[in-house]
Amino acid sequence: MCALGEFLLGSRQMRARIESDILYVHHEDVPPFKKGGSIVRNSYFWALKSIAGRAKRGRDWEFEPEVWFARV
Repeated sequence: MCALGEFLLGSRQMRARIESDILYVHHEDVPPFKKGGSIVRNSYFWALKSIAGRAKRGRDWEFEPEVWFARV
């Protein structure tokens, strides 16, 4: 089973899909880490990366059901 859709995280709209109870966020929609970038932008990156099951550069980030975001 695969569910495709979009969701909001803060004010950002992100593409996502669910496969085998794993939430995949499209790699182009996750916040980039920018060396020398703002603290707020990089904190947002690290906060999401810290709860991701997998977050490799250039690949979709994976989140287990325990950390999914609430649907509105």
